[in-house]
Amino acid sequence: MAVGSGGGRVLQDDALRGARVPGTGVLARCRSAARAVLTSRRTLHLATGAVAAVLYSNFLIDLLVPGPHEWAQQVSVLETPGHRSALLLRTTDVLAALLELSQLPAVRAALPVSRWRGLVVGGAAAFALGGILAAAVTLPADPLAGTDGLLTASSALDPEALRRAAHDGTSILSVGGMVASAGAAWMLLRRRPRERPRWLGPVVTVVAAGCAVELGADLVVALRPQWQLLDGVSQRAQMLTLSAWVVGLGAIAARPPRAVES
Repeated sequence: MAVGSGGGRVLQDDALRGARVPGTGVLARCRSAARAVLTSRRTLHLATGAVAAVLYSNFLIDLLVPGPHEWAQQVSVLETPGHRSALLLRTTDVLAALLELSQLPAVRAALPVSRWRGLVVGGAAAFALGGILAAAVTLPADPLAGTDGLLTASSALDPEALRRAAHDGTSILSVGGMVASAGAAWMLLRRRPRERPRWLGPVVTVVAAGCAVELGADLVVALRPQWQLLDGVSQRAQMLTLSAWVVGLGAIAARPPRAVES
């Protein structure tokens, strides 16, 4: 009897250990679903950032198009009506901008509340909107049109000069916005080591270096016009550095939203 009683208690204990607490299966499934959603969300933002970066550095895509690539010309010149790659380059500019705009709500949600956060998001928005406008208002088809100023001999506004000024202005807005966005991200997170990704400092440095190289090349070409190739190559280098920040914004967007928002 003692043995039988002991065996019964063992069986009873095993049954209790094997019994499931009501609701634990549902909670486990919910946690698993939440992890899957977060993983897919992270993958989506990272992929969106990578695609937007490639589309922005669209001269890489242009290299795949049959025909010579004009390295001495800025990419804006290759987007003028009549050029073999104009439609491709302008379309990729717009697509990159739209993808970047789609990332900004998640970027804002992932960053701590600060006026610097507003500049991170606002600068990236200026980059996207400026890129769309620059693609819509291209440089004149004639490379020399509009280079003599806004006033013609008849004292009327020169439409080609206005078009060139509008394109150059929106391009500067786009590039300047992205540089400001990267700098603001560093100012926002530089004293938050737990929230600052390790790649932020190097990427911001690369963006600043690309800007310095482009400005230096502009100065050199202004003094030595025969070195036009330097201008085209330096602009493409700067596009690559800005693409690095496009990827960086995608990585920020992929982070979980902060619990407290205002």
